[in-house]
Amino acid sequence: MKPDKWIKCLGNQKFSMVYKGYLGGFDFWVDNQKRNFIQRKLLNLILKIKDKLPKMPDSKLYSPYCGIILKKKKNRKS
Repeated sequence: MKPDKWIKCLGNQKFSMVYKGYLGGFDFWVDNQKRNFIQRKLLNLILKIKDKLPKMPDSKLYSPYCGIILKKKKNRKS
């Protein structure tokens, strides 16, 4: 999840960047797998307190989403 690489792939073609960054505050997901007792208790604790945490700013370290918004450049005919 690296919006900078997306922008680099597009180059300076027909778009100008309006926004690039990370969205969604703090969130995480886990797969369904076998866990030992300590792992289950720790996961349950995190799930219980994550909604009670103060609003955290968006960050590439823990935000679940990222994106870019581009605007099509107008063709100028002289």
